[in-house]
Amino acid sequence: MIRNLLLTALRNLKKSKFFSILNISGLAIGMAVFLLIAQYVSFERSFENFVPYKNDIYRVKLEMYRSNELLQASAENYPGVALAMKNEIPEVETFARLYNMGYKNNVIITYEDAKPQPVAIKHRGFLYADSALLPMMGYKMVKGNAASALAEPKSVVLSEKYAKLYFGNEDPMGKVLHLQDDDFNNELATVTGVFKDLPANTHLRFDILFSYKTLYGRGDWAPSRYNESWRRKDMYTFVKLKSGTDPKAVEAKLPALVDKCEPQLKGTPRRDVLVLQP
Repeated sequence: MIRNLLLTALRNLKKSKFFSILNISGLAIGMAVFLLIAQYVSFERSFENFVPYKNDIYRVKLEMYRSNELLQASAENYPGVALAMKNEIPEVETFARLYNMGYKNNVIITYEDAKPQPVAIKHRGFLYADSALLPMMGYKMVKGNAASALAEPKSVVLSEKYAKLYFGNEDPMGKVLHLQDDDFNNELATVTGVFKDLPANTHLRFDILFSYKTLYGRGDWAPSRYNESWRRKDMYTFVKLKSGTDPKAVEAKLPALVDKCEPQLKGTPRRDVLVLQP
C-alpha cells in the first residue's frame, strides 16, 4: 500500500517538475523561516532569565509632565530616588544605582604598571555601580565576592575579557587602574573582583564597574549630589522589592514620595511621575 502511494507520488512529481520544485522549495523556505523566527522569539524572551530574583526587580523610570502633557520619558532618574524609596517604602528591600559615563564621556582607564608599557583602553561599557548590583543581578564572579567587591570607595571589578586585556596571565586582584575622562576626573581604583563575561541575552551591558562610593570623593559637595539630589536625572535606578510584593501597591505610594522630595514643584504645572518597569 505504502509502496504504491510512493510510486504514484514520484510519477506525479516527474509529470509536473516545475510545480513540484516550486512547492517543495516553498515548503523548505517556509520551514526555514519558521525556525529562524522561532529561534529569534526564543532569544528575545530569554532576556534576563539568568537573574535569580528577576520577578522582584524593577527599573524606576521617570516621566516628566507639564500641564498633564508628557514632555519626556527617561530610563535615567535622580540620584536621590533610590535612597528615598528605600527609606520611605518598606516593601523596597534594596537598590542599585548606575552612573553611565562610558556613553557620555571619553573614559580612558590605564594599567600603568604593565610591562613593557602601560595598557590604556577607552571604555564605552563603563559604569559606576552601587555594591548591591552584583548580588542583586546574580552576576557570576570568577574572583572576589559579589556582595563586597564594590562596597568601598576606589574599588573596581571587570569582566574576564578585560582582565585578560589589562593583566594577561597576572592575577588582577589588588592591581590599580587609573581613570581619566573629559571632565578632568582623575581616579585610582583597586581591582577587587572579576566577573564572568555577560551573556548576550541582557539589556544591561558593561565591561568594567567602579564602586559608586568612588564618586563621593570628588569634593565636599559630592555625597549630597550623588546620594540625595533630585536635580539632575543621570542615574539608572534598580530596586528589589520584598518577595510577594504587589508592584502596583508600591507605585501607588510613589506620588506622595515625589511630593515630599520635590516640594518646589507643588503648585506649578510641572510634575514628575515614577514608574516601575519589570
